[in-house]
Amino acid sequence: MTETKIGVIQIEGPPAEERRTFWRNWVQGKTPEEIGNMLAQKEAESERDPLTGILNKRGFTKRVEEDFLKVSRKPYSVLFLDLNYLGQINDLVGHEEGNYWVRLAASALRSSARPRDLYGRWTQGDEFIMFLPGTNPAEAEIVWRNIEKNFQPSFLISGGFAHNSGNLSFEQTLGLAEKNMYDVKQRKKRQVI
Repeated sequence: MTETKIGVIQIEGPPAEERRTFWRNWVQGKTPEEIGNMLAQKEAESERDPLTGILNKRGFTKRVEEDFLKVSRKPYSVLFLDLNYLGQINDLVGHEEGNYWVRLAASALRSSARPRDLYGRWTQGDEFIMFLPGTNPAEAEIVWRNIEKNFQPSFLISGGFAHNSGNLSFEQTLGLAEKNMYDVKQRKKRQVI
């Protein structure tokens, strides 16, 4: 790795000649249209979680901002989910088993979502998120109950939601949903199974 100085910014990375060789090999023999398509595919891949195939935090945030927040001031709810004990599952049984539960959570979101809902994996770990446009709190509760029903055993997942009727920012709504999820998570950890 070499360090390149651009103005006052220092960038770590491969030497310039190595970067030029990479790009030359990557585009060699391709038309501008093919290169554009390859870049578009790489962009789309950067917005998906590789394990589950659902949107990652970057893709989810981009879609919410583009599709909903800029064009509509309609009410919405945010559902924040967390897999309980994922770290312990990974440590005791292995990451393959942990990955199974992560994929199961993504599947539960996918099968519980309505056509207009957005959902994604919020972190590379155990957090997931859903954006429920045009919902009231009762409808958000129904979506959450469907996720719990589709994810068994349900003690392994916690969720909380917050509703925004237009008076909060998306970040505030997300913060409330996350807080509510942690409250539920603490109650579930105290339950006897």
